[in-house]
Order: sequence, then structure tokens, then C-alpha cells
Amino acid sequence: MLHTATLVHDDVIDEAALRRGFPTLNTVWSPSATIRAGDYMFGRAARYAAATEHPRVISLFADTLGVIVTGELRQLYHRPVGLPSRQDYLDRIYGKTAALFAVAAEGAAELGRAPEWAVAQLRDYGLQLGMAFQVVDDILDFTATEAQLGKPRSAAICARGLSPCPSCSTPRPSRTRPFCVGCGTPRARGAALAMRRWTKSWRRCGSRPSASRRDEARQMVARARAALAGLPDVPARAALDDLAVYSVGRRE
Repeated sequence: MLHTATLVHDDVIDEAALRRGFPTLNTVWSPSATIRAGDYMFGRAARYAAATEHPRVISLFADTLGVIVTGELRQLYHRPVGLPSRQDYLDRIYGKTAALFAVAAEGAAELGRAPEWAVAQLRDYGLQLGMAFQVVDDILDFTATEAQLGKPRSAAICARGLSPCPSCSTPRPSRTRPFCVGCGTPRARGAALAMRRWTKSWRRCGSRPSASRRDEARQMVARARAALAGLPDVPARAALDDLAVYSVGRRE
């Protein structure tokens, strides 16, 4: 529920029209109504956390919510001089995705009364898996088709500093859109994506060619799988291991 709430808010911020091939809520309702729907989901998520009656899980939920909101505010208002650094990127994907994976794994371990060392191992598993998952997700924004993604190919932080749109000479795309804000045509979208693939801004924004970035995601997944070592050899651990392998190899 917490994850869904963040997606609702993200779609408003990004003015996204599709999510998994379906119209987003903000295409049907007004932005203010959509934000309130997301807020309602946050409230429901908090209620579910409170229903566990587990003080540490409730605290984890509150801390994670703070991380997510802080990440969104930083994305909106923190504008570094020049192109974002690689650390900026890693901080962003931690706040956007990895924090959620980490709290899901850690909270489940707490509710399952796992020993402290296992709780820490599972949190590390979730953190590394979440980082890898988002890196792959960002790769797919550049390599997959919109049909595969079920949404418009979104602009990563690398969009800043691009060359002018070749269709209408708009200075650069907006921070959250992968297409030209001046004309917004499919031709301009394609041109913006092509520029982002091949210009120095794509190479300098903390990214490398997609093959290298996928290798980095594989390293994160290797760390996630290593964190499972020492846990009981049961079907649940095998499922977590399979999930890690799948996340780095997906193509959509």
C-alpha cells in the first residue's frame, strides 16, 4: 500500500499518463484529488503497520515514510550545479525504491521473530535488491519499448543538460519529461531519447553504457544473495534467491 501511494504521487509529479499499460489516476481525476487519494493510501498503510502492534515495525514504517518523502523533496528542489553525481543517483534510487525493499524484508523478519543477525541480513538483502531493481528499471527506460514497459519511457535524472530539441529548438526537455516541452511530438520524443543515449550528458550523469550498468546491478544482486547465506535452507530462502536472479535479468 505504501508503494502504491508513492506511485500515485510520482505519476502526478511526472504527469505520467500510463502505468502498466493502464491510464493513471491523474488522467481521470484532478491533480489535487489524485494527491489526496495517494495521501489516503499512505494513511491506510500506516494503519496496517499499526495493526501489527509491533513497536519496531511501526517505527520502521515511519522512518521509511520519512526517507521516501525526503527523497521526493530532494528530487523536486535540490538542483546541483552541473550534472548530478553518481552519489546523487544512488541516493535517489535508495529513497525511491531500495528503502521500500529494505523495510519489507526487515519488517517481515521482525514479525517472524528472527534473531537480530538474521534481521540485519534480510535488511541488507532488501536494500541491495532494491538498488539493483531500480538500476535495471532505469536501464529499461532507455532500452525497452513503451509496449514492454506499459508506460512512457521516462526521463531519468540524466535528462538535464540535453541539447536543444531538433524539432522546435526548445532549449532542453523538462526535468521530469522524456520529450520536448516545446512541441511534445513523437518525433521530438524519439530525438530526445536518442540524444540522451549518445550525448555526453548520458555518459557523465553517473551512468555508463547499459551493459556496464547491468553488470553493476548484477554485483548488487550478488551482494543481496550473499546476505541470504546462513539463513535456514528452506523454500522461502530459495524464493528470495530466485527473485534476486529474476530482477536483474528482466527485460520489461
